[in-house]
Amino acid sequence: FSYVNNIDNIKRGTNSSLYIGDTKGKYQYGFGSGYISKDYDHNDLGIIFTNNYYSFNSNASYRTLKKTTNFNSIRLQTDIQTEFENSTNKLQLGTIAFAGDFFTLKNDGINITTTISPFETFDFYFPGVDGRYNYNPKYIDFSSIISTNRNRKYSFDLTQNFIKHDQPGRKSYTISFGQEYRFSDKFYLRYGVRGIKDRNDIGFADYTVDDIVYAKRDINTLEHQITGKYSINNVMNFNLKVRYYWAHAINNKFLNLQDDGYFMDNTTYNANKNINRNIWNFDLSYSWWFAPGSLVSILYRNNSSLSERTFNTNFGDNLRNVLNNNPNNTISISFRYYIDYNQAKNIFKQSN
Repeated sequence: FSYVNNIDNIKRGTNSSLYIGDTKGKYQYGFGSGYISKDYDHNDLGIIFTNNYYSFNSNASYRTLKKTTNFNSIRLQTDIQTEFENSTNKLQLGTIAFAGDFFTLKNDGINITTTISPFETFDFYFPGVDGRYNYNPKYIDFSSIISTNRNRKYSFDLTQNFIKHDQPGRKSYTISFGQEYRFSDKFYLRYGVRGIKDRNDIGFADYTVDDIVYAKRDINTLEHQITGKYSINNVMNFNLKVRYYWAHAINNKFLNLQDDGYFMDNTTYNANKNINRNIWNFDLSYSWWFAPGSLVSILYRNNSSLSERTFNTNFGDNLRNVLNNNPNNTISISFRYYIDYNQAKNIFKQSN
């Protein structure tokens, strides 16, 4: 239950769920259902808008309990997920997923997943206006993950994903590659890169006096990340995290959201809603656990961000622009000392 008193408006909400399943042996299965009311508030941490629906789900799986000739373990699973909006009973989530996890004798992992959404669904959160919603087309999603054993000096993981929507030309490609090298028991570095291409994606663009405007757009995303750690000993560490995120969206045409959730071409809206977003973060920290529960930490942070409506798509130019865009430089020092009450009271007793 949730109870929110906003002085002039009291909101009471309910969140309930029930799950029944069998989790022992080779063959496992489960069935579940849930209900969340419109006024249920679960924003203790962060902002969450997904409420006002009831759901049904089920799953079944098979797993090996002993290693085979080529694998330490195998797990095959299928899941069915559905969600229905409370007031309209419209489907807002409906997927069937088939997944397989395979771990080799050398503890390298492979995951293959296919997710199908065989029905049109409706998004009641994206328009941002109470009572309005937009439709999402059917789609099929293929993904695979290859991850090598992290106990080796060199390890890597490769993730691939392809989504095809039941709309002309709408599709999405994602590929990410991360590699890690452990130089010694004290020092490791990891580098990762992720690229996403969304073609003919449909998303929110603007509000006008009479319409909610969406855009059909192409989105390109590229992310680089470096992380590392050097341990002087078991209580002193240096940590490094460097991240550069770059994404740009170019709108091809604008659409009006109709009352039934579908779209109609908008030929009069001509505002520039293209966006180019760059984010740079560099964090270097030192931490020293000088006593149980007690810590001294020093952090140097360099960060910058840049958003533009007019831009070019050259990687080098974008990186230089965000680095030269008045970056913030911050040094923070944190001291935390843990006092054990049971020991402290004994010290005071002795002094008395």
